[in-house]
Amino acid sequence: MKRPNGRQVRFANSVLSGKSAAESARLAGYSDEYAKKAAAALLNQPAVAALIKEGQAELRGKTMFDLQQAIIESDSLIAFALSKSNAMAAAKLLELKCKLHGLLIERVQAVDMVDIAGALSEARQRANGTIQISSTAISIEASRSHIAHDKNPHDIFS
Repeated sequence: MKRPNGRQVRFANSVLSGKSAAESARLAGYSDEYAKKAAAALLNQPAVAALIKEGQAELRGKTMFDLQQAIIESDSLIAFALSKSNAMAAAKLLELKCKLHGLLIERVQAVDMVDIAGALSEARQRANGTIQISSTAISIEASRSHIAHDKNPHDIFS
């Protein structure tokens, strides 16, 4: 495998810094018109791909933060809070440490429950023309034959 040249190294470093492949190609010295094509070609070159892969592995190693590291940092922060007589901060940090160890578990309970059976029943009643008001069922007839012609249609229920 050929060693990457200066442009390819600049491209890989730019990609590793979080820039897009096309932007990285422009920053590595490729023209604006050719940047997208250059980026695709560079990403497919084994030497450049290997360089990016190695850089990503190195970054993962540097940013390793796990449970053990979180507990160590919380211990030092608890000691700092206590040294400053900040009981509230120490208490919150102790709570965090207990959560990290799995001693405290936050629970969320859904309060609003949907009554699907009730909603279906109401929908069926509406479809059948029966509306439940309080505990009295009222049947609404849509046929005009039941409405006296001399009465106002809005007075049906009176």
